[in-house]
Amino acid sequence: MASLGTQLKASWPMVKAVRRELMIVGVIFLIGVLAGWFVLGWWLAPVKWTDAAPIDLQPAYRDAHVASVAAAHASGRTTPDEVGLLGKGERWSYAEFIAEVNRLAAGASPEMKAAYEKLALDLAPLAAREPALPPSTGQPTPLVWLLLILALAAVAIISIMLVQRRGRAAPARVAGGAAGAARAPGGAPAARAAAVWADEVLPPLRQYDLTYVIGDDRFDLSHAIETPAGMFLGECGMGISETIGTPDPSKVTAFEVWLFDKNDIRTVTSVLMSEHAYSDPALKAKLAAKGDPVLAGPEAQITLETATLRVRAQVTELEYGSGALPANSFFSRLHVVMAAWPIGDNGVTQPADALRV
Repeated sequence: MASLGTQLKASWPMVKAVRRELMIVGVIFLIGVLAGWFVLGWWLAPVKWTDAAPIDLQPAYRDAHVASVAAAHASGRTTPDEVGLLGKGERWSYAEFIAEVNRLAAGASPEMKAAYEKLALDLAPLAAREPALPPSTGQPTPLVWLLLILALAAVAIISIMLVQRRGRAAPARVAGGAAGAARAPGGAPAARAAAVWADEVLPPLRQYDLTYVIGDDRFDLSHAIETPAGMFLGECGMGISETIGTPDPSKVTAFEVWLFDKNDIRTVTSVLMSEHAYSDPALKAKLAAKGDPVLAGPEAQITLETATLRVRAQVTELEYGSGALPANSFFSRLHVVMAAWPIGDNGVTQPADALRV
């Protein structure tokens, strides 16, 4: 079970990457089903009942029909064979018809009871000679199979088109200067710094801005990592990991920063913690179970690495909230820049044109 949970966790970022497209496809499919139902079922080819058999009647009318058949047979106006053709009808075996006759005889008047018993007695030889009906296979007709295949093909084509046209995440434009002023952990003003990727020879393949502002209780940003040609390599993102205090709004004390690689079964995660969370042994131990703990501070960096990808995240703007909670315990504003590089088997960054599919 543990490996199953690990696989589900590893595949979740891939699901999140296309969840909007899957929802669109689901809505389109549902609209198609409803439209087909109304157009075909109510307009082009509505259901028309013809030559209904006695078994199709409502219970009260069916009982009246069996009673009339029994009365006619008791008067000598029908033979057992005629009862089979007209009284029993199709899709009702002799044994089933006799069972209905016996059921009605149990609560009938003496005159009708005698008629029911005579009918059941005369039909018994026919029931004994009746061959067993072949079991219904329930297999769809060729037309149903064709319509099902066409519907699945349409859904597959729409899904592929939507995924291919999914908006590419634009490279981040990291601004510097006093316009991004914020408070550092100590409370002193600090301007947003541009992200610096030391020891990286090549520029990042993709770079993204992720900004959290208190009140965004559903903060969960993710970005696809793709080559310029549109080949999907993986996904990275950041979301709320832990809150403290009362909600409205939520007080976020830690974020999860993660990387998913389509060529790796793992989803690598680090936890970006506030000063309070990082210095609280119990809370830090709880969050460490989700990923490597990292203290959030000005220019703090996180490096996540999988089989073919390296993602680095840097805090460029940080502001703590104030109030009744401990100092520096929750974020009022946080800006993180994430950048992704493809890497080779030796862990060295490689250009996009050297990537293996």
